[in-house]
Amino acid sequence: MASPADLETVRRQRLPDLEPAPPGARYDRSSIEADALVTIEGQTERDFFLRAPEDRYCEFIDGTVYMPSPVSVRHQELVGFWYVLLSAFCHERERGRVLTGPAVLRVAPDRDLEPDVFVAPAGAEPLPPSGLAMGEAVLVVEVLSPGNCSHDLDRKAAVYREARIPEIVYVDDRDKVLIVHRLALGDYETIRLGSGRWESGAVPGFWLDVSWLWGEPLPGSHRLIDAILAG
Repeated sequence: MASPADLETVRRQRLPDLEPAPPGARYDRSSIEADALVTIEGQTERDFFLRAPEDRYCEFIDGTVYMPSPVSVRHQELVGFWYVLLSAFCHERERGRVLTGPAVLRVAPDRDLEPDVFVAPAGAEPLPPSGLAMGEAVLVVEVLSPGNCSHDLDRKAAVYREARIPEIVYVDDRDKVLIVHRLALGDYETIRLGSGRWESGAVPGFWLDVSWLWGEPLPGSHRLIDAILAG
């Protein structure tokens, strides 16, 4: 007979069984033009996986769906910059799989987040039975926007910390600062960098010059990959 701990592991690693959503059942915020976070309360995790749109950010935390406003071009450029650097590095060094939102990271039952960029550890596979989410991450990167800043820095940060994500990175393009929460000796330490070299503790060997993030335009990422791989 399976132990309670084994049953809890299965519960945490299995998504709800789903059927196709009926037409017109997707969450939609298209009628709201304000740069604000839309919340839909009284939802279940099954509702979320049935109704979350595939082309829009949408997150589920403890019964509430959160839909941020559309992001800026600059936001997307920063997300792409991080993705290209991390993806190339992790592929070359076999450090895991790199995904971008709206890919879902299920950190716990009823807690389904869509980080801008995250690194799933080597060997991690999408959760059964539908494969609609990953259940592990060693590093998450969030690019802050005016409409979602408090959501990312307060609500989501608390969820990430409770899930013990090893490294949480926030890119504040307005104030030109990189904010890093790193799990060390059972607790989180926070560093803030406006320039200089940042080295990841969760993805060994990966680093970047923080000043790269503030370039307008951003530097060509492909020419930086060799430098990162060289250490």
